[in-house]
Amino acid sequence: MKKLLLFAFAIPFFSFGQTNRTTTVSGDFLNPLIWSPIGVPTNGDSLTINHAVNITTDIYYNSGQILVSSSGSLIQDANQRSVWIDGGSLVNHGVYSSHLLWVSSGGYITNTGSLNNIDSLLAQGAVTNSGMAGINDFWIAVGGSMNNSGTLTNTDSLLVQGPFINTGFATVYDLAVDEMATFDNSHILTVTNNMHNQGTINNTWSIDVANDFSNCNTQNFDGVINNDGVFCIGHDFLNCGGDTIMGSGDYYIGNLSSNLGVFTGTHFFHTPNGSLTLNTGTVDVTVTLTTGACTAGISSEEKLSLEVYPNPTEDVLQLSISDVKFELFDYTGKIVMEGIVENHMINLQNVTEGVYLLKVDGIHVHRIVKK
Repeated sequence: MKKLLLFAFAIPFFSFGQTNRTTTVSGDFLNPLIWSPIGVPTNGDSLTINHAVNITTDIYYNSGQILVSSSGSLIQDANQRSVWIDGGSLVNHGVYSSHLLWVSSGGYITNTGSLNNIDSLLAQGAVTNSGMAGINDFWIAVGGSMNNSGTLTNTDSLLVQGPFINTGFATVYDLAVDEMATFDNSHILTVTNNMHNQGTINNTWSIDVANDFSNCNTQNFDGVINNDGVFCIGHDFLNCGGDTIMGSGDYYIGNLSSNLGVFTGTHFFHTPNGSLTLNTGTVDVTVTLTTGACTAGISSEEKLSLEVYPNPTEDVLQLSISDVKFELFDYTGKIVMEGIVENHMINLQNVTEGVYLLKVDGIHVHRIVKK
């Protein structure tokens, strides 16, 4: 983890009654004249935001609901603002942005729109994302959960201590799965630096770790990786004593591979030379040790140096490789375009404006913005 999550809140937003309020015009959150009925919203109110509203104070909610419609936005002003959902809910179908966001047990956050520039999110309650979520530091604490069927992006560090279900796209710099936590991935997870597991990871599609990966529980139980899909590790791999690698899928290791624990299942374990660098543990006879790179036809040097530009783009993407398969996904996971990269180019002229995820020959390459 590159940074610690820090949560600091000013005086709570006290409740003096509960009212259903809807915005009639844009303005500041505390301006009574933008609401119908006229009045200052308070903790426990049921708020519907249909316009552009600025967060001008720290907000505390332990009941009621803040709902941002698809035509609305709730964005902090020039100051760094904190929002604490300590019960009740924050439901965003439009655009939401604040420096700190905290959901306690009993509260929940649902996003189908865009969560922008969230510096830190602490989840001790349920978080559901089927839209776009840009969260810098993300902590899913004990008692919290995350269900992502949309796109999680720009995440610098992610600590998982509660259930995380990913059926969408998740891109993280550093990822740690703590003891007793479960990370279920059935779509695309990209870790652009290091990943560490002390809990349980279940993968049925694609996990790509650019640097080092370790499966090492240093606490009370065992770390378990159950991979029935593709698990790519760009650099070093370590499985510690008592910890287990299993499944029926493929593991690809780019550099050193050390096993002090257990390899079981029917998986294929690919290394540069077809063997483990160090093995003081157990490898079941049902496991196949073999060679193979994570991406057929692309060398490790090309993978590391792969460039995609310009981004954002209005029409043509330039790639540093060619003659390989590509897939372009929208934020719902739907393939909107696929084919072969020809002459180092992909023509996006007929693709509508929006944010997409580009995979090149099985690798999650980049988040693409089409203007």
